Amino acid sequence: MQSMRSKKTGIVQNQDGMIAIVVTSVLMMVISLLVLGFMRTIQNEQRQALDNQLSTQAFYAAESGVNLAKSKIDGALAADPNADVSKTGCTDSSPYTGTYPIDTGAGSTEAAITCLLVNPTPESQEFQNIGANAKSTRIAPDTGETISSLFFSWQSSSKGSAVSGACTSGTGLPAAWGCEQPILRVDLVPLAANLTQSGLQTDQLTVFLRPEAGSPGPTQLPYTTNAGGLILQTTCQNNTPAADSNYVCTAEVSTLPNTAGQYGFAVRMLSLYGSSNVSVYAKNSSSAKIKVKGQFVIDSTARAVDVIRRIQVRASAKAKETESWALQTDGAGQGICKQYKISANQVDTAVCGAL
Repeated sequence: MQSMRSKKTGIVQNQDGMIAIVVTSVLMMVISLLVLGFMRTIQNEQRQALDNQLSTQAFYAAESGVNLAKSKIDGALAADPNADVSKTGCTDSSPYTGTYPIDTGAGSTEAAITCLLVNPTPESQEFQNIGANAKSTRIAPDTGETISSLFFSWQSSSKGSAVSGACTSGTGLPAAWGCEQPILRVDLVPLAANLTQSGLQTDQLTVFLRPEAGSPGPTQLPYTTNAGGLILQTTCQNNTPAADSNYVCTAEVSTLPNTAGQYGFAVRMLSLYGSSNVSVYAKNSSSAKIKVKGQFVIDSTARAVDVIRRIQVRASAKAKETESWALQTDGAGQGICKQYKISANQVDTAVCGAL
């Protein structure tokens, strides 16, 4: 009996030892997994912090590419208003040779611009948050193109895209406006080699584009000259832009005067009863969108190690915005010689002298 008890005691002690080994092994595995989890979390946080740092570096490098492009464009157009400032390839090529540190190599440890593109003739001009302070621009056809119609597509920049029953027709500008979409005022001036006082008086179009709920647009307005300004009821779609438009309200100004020719139009826009995001584009006689001059699309990409950031902005060149047109006297010697400061191509110094 004593021998059997000794054997049982030995077996129990052996089992206790095995259990201790198993428990210890399980605890070690759990602890190891916890340690690995913490290490992975720390590594992920470190990588995320590094990615954020590299992303910031890449962003600032891409932003520097945009600023360099603006500087190059302004300088080139100041010397020659008709200079070609387009850049269609990523590499460092004319007219940008030596200006941009384009880095196409891989594995660099420094932030660098990897691609810079400049498009001086996009198919539309885009403007954000146009309010009571007017925004001026120039819409001119690309070489070989003719503008037959100008389209103005807009939408509230703060109130969404709804068009409700409050967007009603009317013949005036109300004291209170309940429509979700603002009223857009547009002034169009055909540009020519020389502007005259009589030409400005007879050729300018001023129109107030008043949104109203209705069938899909765009609402069409044949180009007519006027003194006091027209109020055009512009049908807007609810929540969905019309075909080939960016925003819910769209108006078309058609039968444009041929006097604009290659110089295009000076355009002035302001928004009543709120701010608007506006897209302006042009079509030819075949109703196809055409490329227009007046705004530049700058596309800059940069890399910091293995993190890439890309920025695309629209900008107007300073030289184009500030260059002046000569307003000369008419044949009877009436009027004065002054500068008309909305985008230009030349100044007639023979008529006005050096301005």
